[in-house]
Amino acid sequence: MNAEQIDMITLKELEHRILSGNSISFDEAMALYDMPLADLKKSADKIRDHFCHDHFDTCGVISVKGGRCSEDCRFCPQSIVSHAPAKQFALLPKDEIIRQAQALDDLGVGHVCLVSSGRRLSKPDIRRLCESIAQIRSAMQILPCASLGLIDEEDCRALKKAGLVRLHNNLESSESHFKTVCTSHLYQEKLSLLKAAKDAGLELCSGGLIGIGESRSDRIRMALTLQKYRPESIPINLLYPSVGSAMEHMAPLPYEEILRTFAVFRFLFPKSEIRLAAGRDLLSDTGLECFVSGSNAAITGDCLTVKGISAKEDKEQIRTLILQDWHSEKSRP
Repeated sequence: MNAEQIDMITLKELEHRILSGNSISFDEAMALYDMPLADLKKSADKIRDHFCHDHFDTCGVISVKGGRCSEDCRFCPQSIVSHAPAKQFALLPKDEIIRQAQALDDLGVGHVCLVSSGRRLSKPDIRRLCESIAQIRSAMQILPCASLGLIDEEDCRALKKAGLVRLHNNLESSESHFKTVCTSHLYQEKLSLLKAAKDAGLELCSGGLIGIGESRSDRIRMALTLQKYRPESIPINLLYPSVGSAMEHMAPLPYEEILRTFAVFRFLFPKSEIRLAAGRDLLSDTGLECFVSGSNAAITGDCLTVKGISAKEDKEQIRTLILQDWHSEKSRP
């Protein structure tokens, strides 16, 4: 498809194609970015409503093991190349993990992600963590997820057997751009983990980080790679330029660019949870406008090394949004 043909494609045509169960190309996704923002948001929200209805998922994070990481990801405050403080602690005792998970469950949070720092969680720690996961599944409504580094398929199967529902591993960006922000592990290692998790019967949570010097095309190339793995949850993180991190001087993205990204991702993933993740407190409205731009999920509470939005506050804001904004949109001609 040439540039002239792309220019002739209208937003309504692309919206209709998605609503009909078809897909769009790289060039068409790039063209979407330049559509009028109000119309783009409205189309994305229409797609969200058509495929996901009023479903909105929240996920709380528990840092189960912390400290300086051996990996050189330039965007991470815990990275080996960061000078930001990193609290060091071993795998939390099961009682503490259960206590924190129960607090989130009591608030009606949908998922809880158990996150460890480092290249990968050790096999002995995986075995101990499986005990916590089994207890969460047996005693609570909240669904356990985990982000444990570059674990292998054997670990994935053990976690699945214990009751883990979903594995998290972000691609972060396109393969070409990822090479500029991390050299201590390969993009292919991330893809291998996504396949291993799928093969083990786990759902996938995988997305990226925006505002790390990537282009729009990098974001779309990452999305097209992710489409091959059909993740149930796609977190979009906003770079939090922590003091001491290798990216502390990066300028934040304009809010309009963030909204456009969420809207375009809804066209690319019409049935998935498009999740507003880290960096929400950088936004003037804590990201509520993202939820009428195609997003239907959020990380709630603190996000590891950065401050988040309290689960209690989130629950009320999102309830109001769904009852008022989403439902009033349906009643408009």
